[in-house]
Amino acid sequence: MSVDFQLFPGKTLSDVFQDIYANQVNKKKNISELIESLRKLIKNVGEAAVIAPIVKDLIEVSVKNDEHLIKLATIAQRLAASAGKQKGQEGYLSDAEKAQLLSEIEYTVSEMERDSKEKLIDLEIEIDEIKSKF
Repeated sequence: MSVDFQLFPGKTLSDVFQDIYANQVNKKKNISELIESLRKLIKNVGEAAVIAPIVKDLIEVSVKNDEHLIKLATIAQRLAASAGKQKGQEGYLSDAEKAQLLSEIEYTVSEMERDSKEKLIDLEIEIDEIKSKF
């Protein structure tokens, strides 16, 4: 299997793996920074009860995005593994199967983008409401 298998123009399987890793590292850092900054704002238990669900939602979005990227990488791995095989060999995918996998990739990417945008908008609204209370 080649990690240089091109999924999209300018995006290889190796790039997707790098994105997954970089997103995980950045996300961990950003969530830690957010929690630390929110901790400074919390003065009592009631405020913590308001902020905790926002942090939980942020982490859930993060996990869902990771799941989408991993699903995308899995599909891409299957495509890359089958690209070098000849017809009749074990693991060979037909053109129809390749097209189906590519459509799954496109669907997963669009679903990931939609979910992220919707959740981020909701989180921004909640954060603005909390900031206005403080």
